[in-house]
Amino acid sequence: MLFIKTGVSTKISAGIFYTGFQYKETAKIVMTDDDIKNYIKPFNTYNIDDYFASRRMLAAIRLDLPVGLNNNFSAEILAQFDLNESNQHFHSQYGAVQIEFYPHSMVRITTAAVFETMQKNNDFNAAFGALGRIRTALPTPINDWLTFTMKFTSSSINEAFSTFTPLTSIPIGNIFQYSIAGVTLAGMEYSARINKYISAEISFNYYMQSYDLTFENTNYFGGETWASLIFQPLEDVRITLGGGTFFHNLGNMESSDAVTWKIIAGLTLSF
Repeated sequence: MLFIKTGVSTKISAGIFYTGFQYKETAKIVMTDDDIKNYIKPFNTYNIDDYFASRRMLAAIRLDLPVGLNNNFSAEILAQFDLNESNQHFHSQYGAVQIEFYPHSMVRITTAAVFETMQKNNDFNAAFGALGRIRTALPTPINDWLTFTMKFTSSSINEAFSTFTPLTSIPIGNIFQYSIAGVTLAGMEYSARINKYISAEISFNYYMQSYDLTFENTNYFGGETWASLIFQPLEDVRITLGGGTFFHNLGNMESSDAVTWKIIAGLTLSF
């Protein structure tokens, strides 16, 4: 990774990365059908390739610069090259812009957009996504914030515009296991710094399939609640306890009134 500072706060960074040495369960790179087959294949100690993620090369360049006194602008271009020995070669390119501005000392607004082009064998497609977020501090005795978020990536529209394909399929929810591909998220989060050592968060997110141009066959996945408590007695020690539920009956994908729940506990040590 290369960093270049051209001014007081302006920064240009660039890098080239290779994914083929990462553990596939951590990287979660499943961009093609062959990627999916290799991802779900059980690890065989006699075949080390079953351990590693999809082999792809990434080249990225990013610009960060201030705009005025309180605003920040960033732009990034990323190109992904498929190096797998497969008949399903999938290359993709991404261009993204983001601006953060502070209309008030207690309010922060973030907007972003991304455009993707992709080549799968001889087919060419495009996709797009957007982000909007408002974060405001609350007039209370403690340091707490309320955040509203909307995320969107395109679903399949026609032969030219396809479903947005991210580099990784890391789930966008704590319980909801879909990636951001073709999904719209609307969420609200409350976070608070209770004291020097303890902070807490509670959120509600609703997930749905992104609309196509005909507004037909849209899937509403459901709503997820999540709460977490973080205790950090030392700078390099962090204990996290979290849990939540996913309500399938708030969508149309699950006919039953089933509720999925999850509890996590973690200890992080920094060296």
